[in-house]
Amino acid sequence: MKPPRPARRRRALAACAAVLVAAPAAVTSKAATARSAADLGGMAGLVRAAKKEGRLNVYALAPDWANYGEMIRTFEDKYGIQVHNENPGGTSQLALGAADKRRGQDRAVDALDLGTLVEASRSLGASRLVTLWRVVLPNLRGAVVGGAVLSLAMVLGEYTVASVLGYRPFAVWMVEVGGQDAELAGAAAMLGLLLTWGLLLLLTTVAGGRARRAGKQRKNA
Repeated sequence: MKPPRPARRRRALAACAAVLVAAPAAVTSKAATARSAADLGGMAGLVRAAKKEGRLNVYALAPDWANYGEMIRTFEDKYGIQVHNENPGGTSQLALGAADKRRGQDRAVDALDLGTLVEASRSLGASRLVTLWRVVLPNLRGAVVGGAVLSLAMVLGEYTVASVLGYRPFAVWMVEVGGQDAELAGAAAMLGLLLTWGLLLLLTTVAGGRARRAGKQRKNA
């Protein structure tokens, strides 16, 4: 029988993401103790502090992975802040080591990707459930809320409003047909799902190909 993991190792995970992501480049600034944008007066205050510092230090963000290259360039153009991406081909272990050893230095790592934070939580002894609750969900909170709002807007627009006004788009038609022929409604729903996924796959493939070609052109230039 394995001994129970110390509770303190699990509790340490609560501050893991905030400590690593908010690690400041200068210990004398107010950002040194910030744990969220609210501690600096909201997003506007965070942007002002970042511009005053002048540079964002990241580690092991491969430009051709998860569209990091395009995101970094967009960030630099929008905020006028230089992004120093050290060791783009590095591993998560190296990124965690750099974030720990450089804390409080000018070269401190300011941001880590979610995959690295998950590895950090697991290395601290947290279970998968604790990692999901304290690391993954807090980072996805904005996306989940945005997805819920978007889904509600789509339901209201495609079914509720259309049904009240007497129109018969695809969603209303499926509900009406479903009351008479459930098999036909199920087949239509499956066909619509397959077509949607096919279009998304096509768009992702085209966008990824353009990003790879643009990256090769920049390397050759």
